[in-house]
Amino acid sequence: MRIALVGAGLLPIPPIGYGAVERHIWELSQHLARRGHEVHILNRVFGSEYRFIPWVLGQLRALKPEIVHVHTSALGAALSLLLDSVVFTSHNPAWTAEGLDLLSRWGLTLEKVVARRASAFITLDERTLERAQAYAAHPYVVHGAIDASQWDVSSLDGGYALSVGKVDKRKGFHKFAEQRGDIPYIVAGKSVGDVAYENRLRDLGVQLELNPSDHRVRQLLSRASVYVHPSEFDAFSLAVLEAMASGLPVVASEVCREQVLDGVNGFLVEGDAYIEPVRRLAEDSVLRRRMGKKSRERVVRNFSWDAVGDSIIVVYQKVLGLA
Repeated sequence: MRIALVGAGLLPIPPIGYGAVERHIWELSQHLARRGHEVHILNRVFGSEYRFIPWVLGQLRALKPEIVHVHTSALGAALSLLLDSVVFTSHNPAWTAEGLDLLSRWGLTLEKVVARRASAFITLDERTLERAQAYAAHPYVVHGAIDASQWDVSSLDGGYALSVGKVDKRKGFHKFAEQRGDIPYIVAGKSVGDVAYENRLRDLGVQLELNPSDHRVRQLLSRASVYVHPSEFDAFSLAVLEAMASGLPVVASEVCREQVLDGVNGFLVEGDAYIEPVRRLAEDSVLRRRMGKKSRERVVRNFSWDAVGDSIIVVYQKVLGLA
């Protein structure tokens, strides 16, 4: 198949540092190429998705792909209205979130348009599928994936809890910070400019590492004792997959129930009661190592590109009437 994977015109592909969607597109392209498909990544950094659309249309007219696979809302809405054989993957947590701001509501409105028009509408998790299938003509769920071989297994002896993600209050880092007691807690992630929230975390004793390099994130993951994911605003967290690939036990909110099996590779938390499971893992090295090993195994078995990527190919085949 000749496949066009379309970026957002905001960041390079592969990304330098941050860019979960861009990393997803890049690693998917590598998997498709290994399977013998002709893959073209259409991406040019304009800094605006809306300025990017006319350029993409010109590229598609010249390329004439059999499948156009899009991952962002404005571009997805435009292309699904103009073209056939558009496959869309939603990376948008707004489908399952509450209290959305204006920008998030607009993005969700656009994705509802895409859901009705696209030849296939893919979600990364079952929760999003439950909401989206009321709008989607052709809904599918295909989990996010990661190349676990690119991540070193943690020594688990750093003695600190770690969270990685944008330093945004919707990520909920303060929930564990307020309870952590004497457990060192590092939050590493891109600053979104919320200085008040950053200062709040520092006041709670959090070691805040803003805008760390990819190397630094890997370094932190390679020694952390436990990974904490208190966010309730994620569709399917790539950061959690990276922690699992690093062999870390994960303590997370219920949004991660498709990644974290409670009592197997970590613990799921109802409400804000993070301190008990984190402390238990911090103090029990046998449990910590057993759950960390299960995390790594679960990524390789369920969330590797070999496990997930072929499911996307099946979606393409269905769109083209080949399956």
